Amino acid sequence: VEAAADAGLDIFLIFDGLMDTRNCRTAMEAALKDADKLSRIGKVEALKAAIKAKLPELDCVIGWQQGYDAVHTVPLFMRTPEDVDKLVWGPFNVNNPATYLPSFKGKKVGIVVKGCDSRSVVELLQEKLIDRDDVTIFAMPCEGTLDMARVDKELGRYNKIDSVVYDEAGVTVTADGKEHRFCMTDCAQGKCYGCTMPTAQLADTLAGAPTTVEGTPGTPPELALLDSMTLPERMAFWRGQMERCLRCYACRNAC
Repeated sequence: VEAAADAGLDIFLIFDGLMDTRNCRTAMEAALKDADKLSRIGKVEALKAAIKAKLPELDCVIGWQQGYDAVHTVPLFMRTPEDVDKLVWGPFNVNNPATYLPSFKGKKVGIVVKGCDSRSVVELLQEKLIDRDDVTIFAMPCEGTLDMARVDKELGRYNKIDSVVYDEAGVTVTADGKEHRFCMTDCAQGKCYGCTMPTAQLADTLAGAPTTVEGTPGTPPELALLDSMTLPERMAFWRGQMERCLRCYACRNAC
């Protein structure tokens, strides 16, 4: 009740002798989901307001916008208040906008980051590929991002995304009238499971309270798979990876 009240919800529970404990629990769960939704929306709007306030001093601000449908995002380069209104935040923001910062070196630029993205910004600063005085960092605590390969595989071929509904546990996507459920515990990116930095390591403006996560000992699933292989199996795995090489040097450039 307190969580819902803090989000500005008025809750009326009507007992007419027919409402049992289960119905009360269902009503409260629905109210808390609405409170969580309003809280998330409030943070995004606060983030947009902060960007709009700083925008006149910047050449652009890099973030995310909806792509060709509601479950795919693409980079957004905000130069006007109308551009800022296109900003989206959620589990589909899988790409790292920090990769664009070196191309703006020498210009005043802003960037919206997740916790992991902010680590990339720090590395770029350490390598002197960008100037800290030229970069304004906007951030929100991240609740995890989805593995888009799994999402696309589950959705398969579709003509239209009918709706996307977020809640505290994940996302429900309706495509061509069929519902698909994506829980963060099952469908998040591998790096999200062991994440200890959901809040940006470095930020000038933070929308929402910082989130802290205690580090837990464990091995990422990808490394655990390699560790379980014998040496011949491991060699075969890496040979399979190398056989795809086109010598595009993307690995070298990323490193």
